[in-house]
Amino acid sequence: MEPRPEVTAHQATAHRRRERRTGGGIPRLPWRTLVNPFTPVEILSADQLETIHRGSLRILEEIGLEVLGDRAIDLLRAAGARVDGPTRRVRLDPGLVEELIRTAPSTFRLHARNPARDLEIGGRNLAFTSVGGPAFVTDLDRGRRAGNAQDLRDYVRVIGALDVIHQEAGGPLEATDLPVPTRHLDLYRLLATTLDKTWQCLGFGRTAVADAIEVICLARGVDRDQLLREPSLMTIINSNSPLRLDGPMSEGLIEMAMHGQPVVVTPFTLAGAMSPATIAGALAEQNAEALFMVVLTQLARPGAPVVYGGFTSNVDMRTGSPAFGTPEYVKAAFATGQLARRYGLPFRSSNVTGSNTVDAQAAYESEMAVWGAVMGGVNLLYQGAGWLEGGLTASFEKLILDAEILQMMSEVLQPLVVNDAEMGVDAIAAVGPGGQSASSTPSTSRCWRTGATSRPGRRMVPRPPPSGRTGSGSNCSRNSSLHRWNRAWRRPSTTSSPAGRGRSRPPARHDGPWMHPVDASPFPCCPGNPGLRPPPEHCAGCRPQTAAATAEIPRISRSWSGRRAWPGRAIRPVGSLGGLNPRLNLASAPRGSVGHKAAPRRSRAGRAGRAGPHWSGPGTDVGVRTLDLAALASPSARWLTCRSPARSGAASTNGRMKIVADMGSGTKADPWNLKTPPGTSDYQMWRDEAASPPTLVCQVGSTLLKYDLRAIDDLHAMLKAHGDWMPLGAADEQKPAADGTVEAWGRAADNPVGGWYGLRKGYRGRFGMYLPPLLEALGLVELTHDPKNNRVRAR
Repeated sequence: MEPRPEVTAHQATAHRRRERRTGGGIPRLPWRTLVNPFTPVEILSADQLETIHRGSLRILEEIGLEVLGDRAIDLLRAAGARVDGPTRRVRLDPGLVEELIRTAPSTFRLHARNPARDLEIGGRNLAFTSVGGPAFVTDLDRGRRAGNAQDLRDYVRVIGALDVIHQEAGGPLEATDLPVPTRHLDLYRLLATTLDKTWQCLGFGRTAVADAIEVICLARGVDRDQLLREPSLMTIINSNSPLRLDGPMSEGLIEMAMHGQPVVVTPFTLAGAMSPATIAGALAEQNAEALFMVVLTQLARPGAPVVYGGFTSNVDMRTGSPAFGTPEYVKAAFATGQLARRYGLPFRSSNVTGSNTVDAQAAYESEMAVWGAVMGGVNLLYQGAGWLEGGLTASFEKLILDAEILQMMSEVLQPLVVNDAEMGVDAIAAVGPGGQSASSTPSTSRCWRTGATSRPGRRMVPRPPPSGRTGSGSNCSRNSSLHRWNRAWRRPSTTSSPAGRGRSRPPARHDGPWMHPVDASPFPCCPGNPGLRPPPEHCAGCRPQTAAATAEIPRISRSWSGRRAWPGRAIRPVGSLGGLNPRLNLASAPRGSVGHKAAPRRSRAGRAGRAGPHWSGPGTDVGVRTLDLAALASPSARWLTCRSPARSGAASTNGRMKIVADMGSGTKADPWNLKTPPGTSDYQMWRDEAASPPTLVCQVGSTLLKYDLRAIDDLHAMLKAHGDWMPLGAADEQKPAADGTVEAWGRAADNPVGGWYGLRKGYRGRFGMYLPPLLEALGLVELTHDPKNNRVRAR
């Protein structure tokens, strides 16, 4: 009997948590624009408001701001501002300030790639955005880590799926594994091709803004003149409090304003650190910096749309750390809303928390911040969902928790219907004293069916706990918003669970939580198919339309989820109109097809695991595809069917298939995109058969490694002969390899090539790191994916 590998406490906990994730998806409210019907809370009297205004003008006139951008100084000097050359201090006359802020519009419209997602900003309109800008990302299974491209793609897809989020906020996290010079281009491509909502660009310089303008023109199919009339982009411009405007920020502000795109000017003032410890002093400084930036937008282009942003909070005076969601933060939000309305500008606030994890503190601070912003009359709730750890981290679980808070808030904003039918006096009389209205009245029955008096869209019918489970394992304790949402974004919407995955789920309906009605006509040759399911496999007429949907198929990493996509399932283009599953909209595999009932596999820890289809290899038609924006936006761009051509070289075990990477054809133009076994690094491999000997090239960042191409077949043959798990033992060329490891075999004198498979001098090692993931992707081996000490065995 094969010995079980050791299992860490973290792995065991994660395994138990995944076992408990059962049940249906989380209901979502449909896309809708919001209007705030409530009169904003006004915490300042008229006299107090004018006192802050006059104090801000005095700061601008007597103290001024330090401006580090040359273009900004030239504009301000030409308008009559007093500029001190050596110190770069700029002072503004109060009359000039009041004259220019009057030219900014009080409302404007943002145009999305999908016109149904257009937003009106200003007045009583309210829009929610996602988190933007953190350097780190976290989830329950993998913990806190530096942002990377895969997490960025996953996060953006969930944002696109949540209809309560109206706008993406300029990159939910920083993909630190992408090259810095082109990182913003990778972000823009992802946003423009994945989302049909509006999104924000980066404002740190002229180039980042100019590139975003070019991308949005291509995405919408408009020229710059039309973009000037129909703004589509928005960006956040922060002053460097206290009283400084950096060069890149000023360049981004001017470039946006010159092209007529809205700018959200937002000082970041923490009372007690960047401003006086009093809220009044912090507000006066915030207002001065905000007015200065508003003036600059109007000098760049009179009438350019601008949003008055406020981000004033306090620090913990005992520790000096920022505090969010505090009473001081709420008071500042109320007052900032009054200041924005005084100047006739839209108002931006935020959903924030200082908590380091998704706990009670995160929930109540976010709830305080959201209520303070909404009741302060906010028009743009920035950082609306996903912010954690004071803005350092984007959390998947916090994104979902905040989405539920925002859904409840959007329901609060809906008008209360009062008429004879809603009052139900006849129903009250029919029940009489001491009666039961649970099912005896039409109105109660309707609410019971639709969940109208429960959380948004949630059914009220109670579900009993699974048999044999009570206490902490019962359905009630497992149905908190955190666990319900957490299992939802990890779980595809399927009509049945794979073997070993728990109970079957009912077929998704077009009005269910994951399936949205699609606004396009049915497939012409399939009258019975309303466009809510993939076309039948035998229908040749549907395939041309299916092929029109070209999109990136996302990787599903083993560490992110135990679920697998099956061949024959259809993946809906993420950017298509009409909504999607936060993971993937996957239709179940036809009965009897490959992967309908996959054989049990071994889990990462080596235990007998659940069924997992296995998929991809050379020659498959699935990989990173060139996105055709016109095709994606067209009604015919509905489904992209995953097919599984026969793989040459080795037969698949029990026909299992698994998505492990964005697998190309293995050429330099279309390489294999892979991850190291711990999932910490991305790399590419491709064949160079013209080399002597034929070479397998490995590109890791800027480092190029080369291996003998026959290593693929030789390593697989060795593992088949070995017949058991073998440690990887990856090591650099200069370090010895441990005996009995893949690395040691890759440089042993008795292997088929009589020495090193590595061909590049000085970089001949790391054979055990980069070869096994390729063999796993080709379906030749099984590979564990633990933080260290991973092992491999042949299939």
